[in-house]
Amino acid sequence: MNEASASLGSLPLCLWEPPMMTYQDHFDSLLHTSCTHLYAASQNRFHQACRYAMEGGGKRIRPQLVHGSFLACGGQHFGADLAALAVEWIHTYSLVHDDLPTLDNDAVRRGRPTVHVQFDEVTALLVGDALLSDAFSFFDPTRAAELRCTPIPPASVLLAMSTQLARSIGGQGMVLGQYWDMKAPEVALLEIHRYKTGALMEAACIMGGLAAGASPPLLTTLSQFGSAVGMWFQLQDDVLDGEADPQSLEWLGIYEKKVRETLLQLGPHTEVLSALVTRLTHRRL
Repeated sequence: MNEASASLGSLPLCLWEPPMMTYQDHFDSLLHTSCTHLYAASQNRFHQACRYAMEGGGKRIRPQLVHGSFLACGGQHFGADLAALAVEWIHTYSLVHDDLPTLDNDAVRRGRPTVHVQFDEVTALLVGDALLSDAFSFFDPTRAAELRCTPIPPASVLLAMSTQLARSIGGQGMVLGQYWDMKAPEVALLEIHRYKTGALMEAACIMGGLAAGASPPLLTTLSQFGSAVGMWFQLQDDVLDGEADPQSLEWLGIYEKKVRETLLQLGPHTEVLSALVTRLTHRRL
């Protein structure tokens, strides 16, 4: 047990909370504290917009993938919070930009006006830029210390996680999938889903494994699991939105089977991931 762990008894947690607190409660509390550190200027309209975007609720599926993968690989307690925060910052940036009039032109997100409606289009564009940039600040040990996240991963692990995240969201990942979705109707729908949604969920699982010191074979299984979850999740969205064709319904079953097969391969410590898969199953009903 390291010194930070000893100072908190048996709970080396980021922002120590009562033992019965759920992971989502823990993460939402951590996210609120993180926003206070990053965007504390209450009279600064731009920072208000950043907090509005980040504190708008959500299912927190990607942070749960980080956390569940961390535990599946032998991690303890909430030791992957830095990676979970970075993933949620990236996910939220992508939503802010997706909602813009030049892309999906959505007026409502999670039951509230979207950022460009609540503020304005220029502010929303720059909020997305800020969230994208600030996501990588969570791989700085100084930021970890400010948020009382313990233990702080070694520099090599922080680098590996940040590199994985950057690769998953750039011109060979999520952004490419977004471009194809908007401008390349010739690209197959499954390929768009694999990049636009699957890449970040895959990265979330790998980052959780990296935080726990997972072996290369286990990281490969996490990669397969995360990619399959992303595909399954997006195909579910197509069904729920009434946009699924008969072939998509077939693929839905194929990817659900892949999710369950790879989950079994991850071993005995998959309670959190199993609970998330159960939630996603009921989401279809």
